[in-house]
Amino acid sequence: MFPFDTAAGSMMILFLLSELYVGRLTFKTLIERQTAQFFRLCQEEEMERILNTTFVNRPSAGRGR
Repeated sequence: MFPFDTAAGSMMILFLLSELYVGRLTFKTLIERQTAQFFRLCQEEEMERILNTTFVNRPSAGRGR
């Protein structure tokens, strides 16, 4: 075993830990963005459904009197 092996192994472990940390942050950010996008889509569809049912089920002012 050469002296360089210990130094290189330490550097590899350091880079591995930093890669895992950055990957975790990136993955967490991706999940948050995709979740927010999904909830926005659901909210838009819900609002559209509410508006459509409100105007369809709403009696007009001149009819039925």
